[in-house]
Parts: sequence; structure tokens; C-alpha cells
Amino acid sequence: MKKNIPLYKQIEESFIQQIEHGQLKKGDRIPSETEIVSQFHVSQITAKNALNNLAEKGYVKRIRGKGTFVDFENVEKKERIIGFIFTTMKTSIDRQLLSHLEAFARKEKLRFFFGLSRESMEEEINLIHYFIECGVEGLIIFPTESENYNEDILRLHLEKFPLVLVDRYFNKLGITSVTSDNFSAGFKLADMVIQKRFKKFAFVTTVEENSATIDRTKGIEYAYVKNQIPIDKNLWLFVPSTIESNESLIAFLEKNKPDVVITVNAHLSKLIHDYTEVNNIFHLSFDNPAGCNYYIEQDVEEISRLVIANLKKLLNDETCDPTLTFVPTMLSKGSLS
Repeated sequence: MKKNIPLYKQIEESFIQQIEHGQLKKGDRIPSETEIVSQFHVSQITAKNALNNLAEKGYVKRIRGKGTFVDFENVEKKERIIGFIFTTMKTSIDRQLLSHLEAFARKEKLRFFFGLSRESMEEEINLIHYFIECGVEGLIIFPTESENYNEDILRLHLEKFPLVLVDRYFNKLGITSVTSDNFSAGFKLADMVIQKRFKKFAFVTTVEENSATIDRTKGIEYAYVKNQIPIDKNLWLFVPSTIESNESLIAFLEKNKPDVVITVNAHLSKLIHDYTEVNNIFHLSFDNPAGCNYYIEQDVEEISRLVIANLKKLLNDETCDPTLTFVPTMLSKGSLS
């Protein structure tokens, strides 16, 4: 026991620490005065003073004939530390997502570390290890684009570490995830192409696949299948997600001369929008990039709200049902409409 601090205060602080850090939860029984006397080697009056102070501060409720129990009703919980891991901050959606997540986290008294994987699984793993070492209690991860799942994420899930994936998900693994309904989003864009009776549809997507690009692609394909129209996949271009030059994209468009093009994300849209505008090519994309006719608008605020709400449940040892949440999207007019 510490010198210069009354014994009952030290005992009181010991229980407060256990309550505020979740080791003792609401409804848990606190040791009785007799048990405290034995455990801390103090007098009965010291034990009584410690329990009475805890009750006065709202940490516990003393029930005659039954005992003393943790009571959270009047306790202001300390802030908890979590980690955000994003891939990049290239797009407006990335920045909006971080802004909304921060706002909802702050409301729930969640402080956070933040890091960028830059689409590198190795860096994603390094960040996970670093944040765990820093003592974060939960993680929100925007997974990298990769052919393989990150085994560290799988391990955290199996160990029941509080974890929520955002924007992308790992199929059939049961990891709590919140993402836009990208299948329906892809369907909406392709259906517009079909309804407007365009003759030559081009699709520009990434070589790397993740759940978002896969679902968007499947939605596009389903629209054509549903309308019993064949797709000419010779007009599909696959490029690296990290591509910065538009030369290969422009060469593809010059060669094939489509009258409509869908880009799978805002980054690819940005690379070709000058060309499509000058050449009067109808341009569809995602996340409100400049220079497109229509785009799919994600409800970033609702995604962020659900991510924080789900992480809070996991931090409190509650389950999330469903584990995978699809947030509806909206087809909106772009700057060229």
C-alpha cells in the first residue's frame, strides 16, 4: 500500500480502476467488508469507508442483506483508445469517412490512433502490431486490396478482439463489417447504360480485387444478364489500383471509341474525365468525381455511425447482428448532367 494516502482511499481507487477499465462490469459483486479486511489487511472501518465512498460516487450500489454491486448509472466512463487504419487519403470519400468516424467516436468517448497502410499488407500488419502494443482496445480497418486475406486480421477476429472492417469485407468469415451496397450500386449504373440504349459500353476497373470492386462488377454483370444482353468484355480494361498516369487508359479509349464508360472508382474517373468530356463520352462512376454525368453516392455518415456503434458493442462484449451490414446508395447527377 502507498504511504501518505489513506488506506480506504487506496482501496477505493483500486476498485475504481477495475470498474473504469471494464474488469468489473455492471452487476458484478464487489467484495464485502469482511473480504476486504482479509484481502487488504485493514480494519473493518477502513473497508466500510472505502465501500461507502464508492457508493456515494455512484460506482456501486449497496443492498442490505445481499451485498455491494457495480452500478454504472452515475459513472462517467473514461475515454477508451482505438485505432483507425486506412489505405490512403486520396479521395474525398476517404476524407469524409475519417471526419465522420472521428465525430461519432468523440461522442462515444473514443480516442484514436490513425495510420495509413498505403495499400501495403505489410504496412497494414505493422500498424496492427504497433497499435496493439500502444494498448488500443479496438480497431477499425479499411483493408488493403490484395488477393489474400490478412492473417493478422483473421487472428484478431478469432481471438475476439474488438474489430470492425469498413468499406470492404472478407466473405463468409463472420468479421463485423460495414460497407455500401456495391452490388446494387453497380446494377444501377449498368441499368442506366442499358435504358439509355448506348451501343458501346466500356468498363475501367482495377487488377486488384476487393469486396467493393467485386460486388460492383457483379452488379454490372447482373444488369446485363437480367436484360438478356451480352457483354463485350473486350471493352473492359484492368489497371493497377495505384496507377497515376492516364496514358494506357486514354490509349484504350482511343482504340475502342466507346460511347459510354463506367469507372469502378473515383480515382480512375479522375484520370479520364478530361478525355471523356472533350470526346462527348457518357461517363458514370462512384463517389462524385469531377467530370462525370452520373455517379453512385455513398451514405458515408451512416456507414460511420454504424461502424462506431458496432465497435462500441464489441468493446462492451456484445454481439453485432448482422455481422455484415450493407448501406444503401443513391444514383446522383454529376457535374456534366
